[in-house]
Amino acid sequence: MPWTAESAPSHNSSCKDHKKCKQWADVANSVRQRELTSGKSEKEADKMAVIEANAAIKESLATAIQPGHERLEEYFDSTGTKPRCDKEKGIVFGCKLLGNRSRNPGTKAFVYPKATRDKAVHLYEGVVVNADHHEAGKKVPLSDRLGVIRNAVSLEEGIFGDLHYNPRHALASTIEWAAENAPQTMGFSHIGSGRVNRKGTEPIVEDITSVTSVDAVTNPATNETMYEGFDEVPAEQRDFCEHGLSAVSDAKLILLGAGDRHAKSVKLREVLETWQDELLEGEIGDAVAQDAQMQAIQAINRKAQALVCTCVWDDDQQYPTVAAKRDRLLAVLSDWESELTKLPTAGTTQTTTKESLDMEIKDLTLAQLKESRPDLCAVLAGTDDVTRLTKETIALKESLDAEQTAKTSTATELATLKEELATLKAAEAAKAAEAARQVAIQEELKAAKLAPADVSEPFLEALKLAPDALRKTLIEDRVALKTSAGRKLDTPPFATTPSGERKPITERLK
Repeated sequence: MPWTAESAPSHNSSCKDHKKCKQWADVANSVRQRELTSGKSEKEADKMAVIEANAAIKESLATAIQPGHERLEEYFDSTGTKPRCDKEKGIVFGCKLLGNRSRNPGTKAFVYPKATRDKAVHLYEGVVVNADHHEAGKKVPLSDRLGVIRNAVSLEEGIFGDLHYNPRHALASTIEWAAENAPQTMGFSHIGSGRVNRKGTEPIVEDITSVTSVDAVTNPATNETMYEGFDEVPAEQRDFCEHGLSAVSDAKLILLGAGDRHAKSVKLREVLETWQDELLEGEIGDAVAQDAQMQAIQAINRKAQALVCTCVWDDDQQYPTVAAKRDRLLAVLSDWESELTKLPTAGTTQTTTKESLDMEIKDLTLAQLKESRPDLCAVLAGTDDVTRLTKETIALKESLDAEQTAKTSTATELATLKEELATLKAAEAAKAAEAARQVAIQEELKAAKLAPADVSEPFLEALKLAPDALRKTLIEDRVALKTSAGRKLDTPPFATTPSGERKPITERLK
């Protein structure tokens, strides 16, 4: 359901300002229709309508001038100060917002006493900063909102504050340059209202009751700014126009800023060169981006034009003689022609025949090759970086291979020495074992009380070859045999008893 003046939140039976209520309803209805068209629900559309309508009324009341008060619109720059700029955070410290005396002529030449400024300094804390002035009551576009003022203070010279701006804003670079190079062009104009005493010879502001905004402007106390009517420019041309307006603004700041004629001339050429590059954007820029020859020609021309400009003065900013200028210009033109001549003509690559190419190569001299293609000469001579690095890589690889071969050979020799050592150790161990075995046999023979005469060589060899357990048995058998051989037998080995019976073998050995 559309809103009416009577449905405004501030409307009641005692309401006298039906105009404000009707304004609220108009804004609310417009916003509601816009939100519904964009696909929002009625509940969401109504909520947004109330928010924006309340904000519009609040802004309208803030800009309204109370009875007995006057509109205050003052312009002050930062002449004589040294604003400091933090480009990363987007802060210009120490901007002058209000001075002691107005620059306005006639009845608007207000005087701002220190007491008035001290009492009103809180009004500047957090106040918005716009790019140029805007018509009272109209909403400021987001693109024109630069930032806000913080840390406002009242000093003897006036009210100062820090501008917190968007570093990505289209005018950010202009603000930064002005703050660092031309503070006299860093101007702010505050919009507000106050109570003025006009009884004396000068209008004295006794009380500042409101500060709507502090705007960055190019001309003091006027809406006739550089960007006036910018919204009327077609959307597809705004970037193009903004580049031009920004260049003109930069040029104005340079011309009005500090520095001698030579320094300003250099800065202006930089601005114009940037503008020239920006003018080549769009269809022309797209065509140039696809043509390497055109890009090369532009680079050569730009460099030559810069050199031509520098021919008109000396380093000490003194104008040279006509003869010196002529010689310099001729030198630049000669180099310019030489650079352009080196560029191939369009279509040369496709039309060059093999015969003409062979003829050009045949006529090529070493001096020409060294001058035009020193890189190719370096490759042919093997002194270029690639060849040098390749040789160093090969030499390093050969060194590593030789080192690896030496390590392998050393490892093989070491393995052979280890095997020979093991063989020697085994032989020594065998000898030691044999010697220990012989000592053990001698000790056992000695313990068995067998003399050398009792031990034959075959028996001794048998003892050496026999295991320890069998060796003991063999020694015991030898002892038994020796014992039986040394005893007298009463009968021959195969004798019979007197009764004629043979004796058992066990009896015969006794």
